[in-house]
Amino acid sequence: EFTITDPAALAATVQSVREDGIAFVDQGFEDHVSSFAAPVFGDRLEAIGTIAVAAPTVRMTEDLKSRIRRDLTRTAADVTDKLGGLVPSDLKRIWHHAA
Repeated sequence: EFTITDPAALAATVQSVREDGIAFVDQGFEDHVSSFAAPVFGDRLEAIGTIAVAAPTVRMTEDLKSRIRRDLTRTAADVTDKLGGLVPSDLKRIWHHAA
């Protein structure tokens, strides 16, 4: 029911992810579950995976969203570093300003 199927809405969502450096889905995969995801990078500045956090939509307050975003980007950067990868500098700036 909540899956984005309209091409214009999907394009807008992709643009939002590019601007935020994080993906947010509100019940797109499972009813009553909202989730965030951030990329993990390899040594060639290419995404090799993601770190994701899901929570019941009813618990997704603005405070919780803010904490998840902050901790998720920090964790994605830490995992990238531990794997010997590099977060692209433009994404580092986006994550830093969002924290």
